[in-house]
Amino acid sequence: MKKIIIGGLIFLLVLVVAAVLAPFFVDLNKYRETIITKAEEVLHREVDFHNISLTILGGIGAEIGGLRISDNPDFSSEDFISLESFKVRLEILPLLTKEIKVRKIVLNRPYIHVQRNEAGLFNFDDLLNRQHKGPEASAQKPPLPEARKAPKKEPVKDAPSPALAVFIVKELVISDGKLVFDDKMLFRDRPPVVIDDLDLDMDDISFDHPMGIDLKASLLGAKRPNLRFFGTIGPIGSVETLMKTPFDLNLNSDGLSLGNLPVDLPLTMDILSGEVHMKISASGSLADRVVSDIRVTVGNLVLEERSGSSGPGRTGMLNFDLAGVYSLEFPSQRLDIESGYIEMNGNRISFKGTAGRIMSDPSWDMTASAKNLDPAGMVKLLPMYAALIPQGLVFSGPMEFSLVSDKNEQGINLEAETDMKGMQISYGDVFHKPLDIPLSLAFDGNMNQGIISASSLRFVLHNLLLGGSGSVDTSSEVPNLSIDLKTQPITLKGWERIVPVIKEYDLEGVAEVTAGVSGPLDDLSMNLKAACDTAGFVMPESGEASGSNEKTRAVLRGTNVDIKARRKNEILSGSASAGVHKGTIRDVVFEDFSGQALLTPDALTVQSFGLKVFNGSIKGAGRYVLETGKWSAAPVFEGIASGTLLDTLTSYKGIFSGMFSGTFQLNGLAKEPGINALDAEGSFALNNGQLKNLDLAGAVMDDFYRIQDLADKAGVSREKIDRHETTSFDLLDATFSMSKGMLAVNPLNLKNVSTSRSTDSHARLAGVVDMNTRALDLKGDVILSRKQSVDLIKRTPVLSALLDNQESIVFPVRIKGSLVKPLVNIDTKIVNEALARYYSRQGVKKLQEKLGIPGGNQGTEEAVDQLLRGIFGN
Repeated sequence: MKKIIIGGLIFLLVLVVAAVLAPFFVDLNKYRETIITKAEEVLHREVDFHNISLTILGGIGAEIGGLRISDNPDFSSEDFISLESFKVRLEILPLLTKEIKVRKIVLNRPYIHVQRNEAGLFNFDDLLNRQHKGPEASAQKPPLPEARKAPKKEPVKDAPSPALAVFIVKELVISDGKLVFDDKMLFRDRPPVVIDDLDLDMDDISFDHPMGIDLKASLLGAKRPNLRFFGTIGPIGSVETLMKTPFDLNLNSDGLSLGNLPVDLPLTMDILSGEVHMKISASGSLADRVVSDIRVTVGNLVLEERSGSSGPGRTGMLNFDLAGVYSLEFPSQRLDIESGYIEMNGNRISFKGTAGRIMSDPSWDMTASAKNLDPAGMVKLLPMYAALIPQGLVFSGPMEFSLVSDKNEQGINLEAETDMKGMQISYGDVFHKPLDIPLSLAFDGNMNQGIISASSLRFVLHNLLLGGSGSVDTSSEVPNLSIDLKTQPITLKGWERIVPVIKEYDLEGVAEVTAGVSGPLDDLSMNLKAACDTAGFVMPESGEASGSNEKTRAVLRGTNVDIKARRKNEILSGSASAGVHKGTIRDVVFEDFSGQALLTPDALTVQSFGLKVFNGSIKGAGRYVLETGKWSAAPVFEGIASGTLLDTLTSYKGIFSGMFSGTFQLNGLAKEPGINALDAEGSFALNNGQLKNLDLAGAVMDDFYRIQDLADKAGVSREKIDRHETTSFDLLDATFSMSKGMLAVNPLNLKNVSTSRSTDSHARLAGVVDMNTRALDLKGDVILSRKQSVDLIKRTPVLSALLDNQESIVFPVRIKGSLVKPLVNIDTKIVNEALARYYSRQGVKKLQEKLGIPGGNQGTEEAVDQLLRGIFGN
């Protein structure tokens, strides 16, 4: 026994020595040229290596040093593949049974240069095409005789393919490899993609049990490995069952630099910096289900708009997170998202749900939601999109939203809601929503065959609840809309917090609004109706009243507004009507207001308006030309209590009274407001009226008796003149025109003016009124009644010099001063001429009587008149 043991040890020692010395005695290099020639005939590429040697220790095998295969000459003259060394190790025991099993393959420092040109051809396409089109591939063997045909055998299920048996290897190792990919089609003008520090370790490579894989590499210019792919695959079984191969794989990255990406992303911006960190796991099989856990982080991402863009071109520092657990069933193409979220700088959107037939006809049932989104913060991070926000719109605070969507045979269903109660939103001085004011928008509808239908629309702001429904048909070339909206009763009180400009109006009341939109976008019809039983508001003070602390409150009852509009080919037209049953504005009570207006591309026309006010009525029409800003109005007044009107609405208080009627035509320019830009003409009448700041007849008589010595000669003192404080009349009628602030009156007639002794006096006046200074400049005649004229002549015979053909005294007058304080003066020149004629006649008459000259000498009177005119003329 001892000899046997010693003999066995000696035999083993001899084998070890033989294994050590065999490589030195077996020279495989003598086959080098043959190997190279055979390889070049197959590849049609230049092939070379430095040496080939036999290895015994560590397993029988061979090692090729300095292997290289040249590139396609159409691409370059460099190497396509080169290796520092290529090692193959065989298992020893299977050799004893004439079976070859590869134990290990080692590729040390391989270098592979893959290229694609502008036409999309790879530099290895010629190798693939040759293998598929070689003579062996196309040759057909003659059929065996019927008797010699082998019996038909069914393939062994899940058995390894003999064609793949040569690839069964215990271990595959790639050490310190490098892959260069130069793509001229996609990455034009970009440096090649380099995968460096490539290490691969695969063990138990076989078809009947799981294989392990562990790959590490450096990507995108990293100084150390920043990518790892590891896990298990298999057992593979056969090619026919490849899809059933189970796997459990992981992909990790640490610091992939996005700034070195060789490809332009489909963005309008370039990546300046950013790193990707990810942990992705996937397990299952393609024939059944794959479950994946994804965690991706993009940190320190900075983007910049490409040259030519205007405005801020660089983002802030962006940080993204994407996470979720996904399950994909390949046979049914069903994707389950158990939980997932995407987050940007703290703004997280969570989502979950299922999707089916994702590779053919997708369907889904998904939900997404977000809390504490910061829109203002996102705008700061992406300043280049700030221009999309209306200028003056400022917002801050968190926003929430939820989204539920599913797709089936009936289309896509969608429920969405956005809650902005926690936001503060301002738009200049027009709009301001504080933090605690409700603001939300909700939609419930579907889309099918290009038709978006909303079964429910809801908008909430403060106490406004706007609901509606409708549809948008996008299937035609021009989308077609049909939307109806209606509010719940809106309490007007409190809206000053949101719309600051209405604060001074102190709104009260409740209103309801309905609206609708229908038709194609290029011919859109719109309607709006508003109704309010009672509305109260404070009228803004103006003019002299603006300095007063007292506010005037207006109340409208039974208010209705109906607006219809049409926008065709970007041109807006429409009509509107409004009505108020009863109201009070600036202490003016009115009833039955109504108005109709028409908008055309050229002008806004007020077809009619009317109301009952001041015991009478006002009606009329108007027009405003859009392009020029010219406007016109034609109001008609009937039976208006003028005193109440002037005392209530103007500063001409205590001047007029009576029933006012008139027809006016007004014209002006919107860009030139004010009385000087107003042109007007018309006529008016004042029935049973009074001039409350003037006694016209009394002022005339008073001024007449101021003529020197006349009162003494008449035997009348001024204290005995009977005066009134006002001028009463039955009718004042006038025709007027106004331009540049000057009101021209011609004529102005006062009929049946009341005096102390008669009511039959009249006045005829003409002249101008300066509406800016209120200055008067009127001339005319005051005609006393025949009764009063007779009475005055009896007491003052000299007044007979002022008689007209109707035996009435006519005083020529001039009215100066102002509307508030008019000054009446007699035209003394005319009066003095008349008096002089009177006294000259009286003197001639006395001279005739004294000298006995007969009267009736017309020539004598004319001579006297001519003499007097000469005297007064000089």
